[in-house]
Amino acid sequence: MFSRPLHRKGAVALFMILGVWIGSPYAAGDPGFAPPSRPALLFPGEAGATQDACAAAEGAKTAVGWAVGLESGGYGTILHTTNGGRTWVRQGTPEEMGGANLTGAAAVSAQEAWVAGNVGLDGLILHTRDGGQHWFPEGAPEDLGGNGLIAVSAVALYTAWAVGENGLVLHTTDGGQRWVRQGEGQVPAVDYNGVYAADAQHAWAVGPEEPGNEYGTIVRTADGGETWLKVPYTITHTAHPTGVYLITYTGNNNVYNVTV
Repeated sequence: MFSRPLHRKGAVALFMILGVWIGSPYAAGDPGFAPPSRPALLFPGEAGATQDACAAAEGAKTAVGWAVGLESGGYGTILHTTNGGRTWVRQGTPEEMGGANLTGAAAVSAQEAWVAGNVGLDGLILHTRDGGQHWFPEGAPEDLGGNGLIAVSAVALYTAWAVGENGLVLHTTDGGQRWVRQGEGQVPAVDYNGVYAADAQHAWAVGPEEPGNEYGTIVRTADGGETWLKVPYTITHTAHPTGVYLITYTGNNNVYNVTV
């Protein structure tokens, strides 16, 4: 399964905060624990919004975020801040996420968020509607069995995508009550490492290389996932041929930057 924490110290590696923050190099409880220097934050009242903390210092004091990481103490790591990252509290219980390794997070409000990852070889989606006090599993066993999830992106209280191994693309339009598999027969069966949804119709997923594409795979939908198409692209700078990992939307539904 894809596992690419940018920093690691001790038993916990943090991956994502709100799907856009890159994880801290420190584990919860470490006296040196600190958030990234330029995080993106969700501000109360701004569903699905992210902002640069350096450009909104006052708002960042009450910004809400979630970070996820590998199993620690027998269950997956979810950290939560309500003050822009000055302090973090661990959420979840062994009963809710025992044995989980979590690699993706997305939030649409201060109360509603999803995290994604795996337990053993199987994918895992967890959803909270109360700010992380409780986390509930979602997704059909037939889709998640043998397919770990890696990333999740949400655009509204009801709409989200999750992606993972073996070409797995899942989509919900009812707040997670039902996740529908998309892209079968349309997208390469690679392990998708990132997903970004601009709105309920437009989303991109990225992953490692497939035969004939040295620098990775990009696919997109413009109709809510009814159809997925490969996106041709060229590399304009020297890149490591290990695949595409992160995707950032820049507007107009067809302009994007990728980090390789």
